[in-house]
Amino acid sequence: EGAAFYGFKSVEELELPAAKAALKECDMLSWISKGDGPVYCAVSKDDGPIQNRGHWLHHPKHAEEIRKQCESAGVACIIVRDAPRDSSLHFLLKNLDVAEAE
Repeated sequence: EGAAFYGFKSVEELELPAAKAALKECDMLSWISKGDGPVYCAVSKDDGPIQNRGHWLHHPKHAEEIRKQCESAGVACIIVRDAPRDSSLHFLLKNLDVAEAE
């Protein structure tokens, strides 16, 4: 499934130069760098063994890896578990310095 996620037919194809270039381009952790704006991670999945693709992509450990990369780059990172639906909106408004409508 990992190979298919990136558009390749097999795990073996992930060793091809084109696949390595695609994987590097999709590595969001490598895109985090000093001067980036703060990062907001909403975690709604449980810890523990991975149950499916959605759990894999949104596992709490994934958020922790993002936080670690942010810390090493000097970028603020907020991880919120079971966040209210509008918490990301409040985060954006605050960090974009936009006043909320009353």
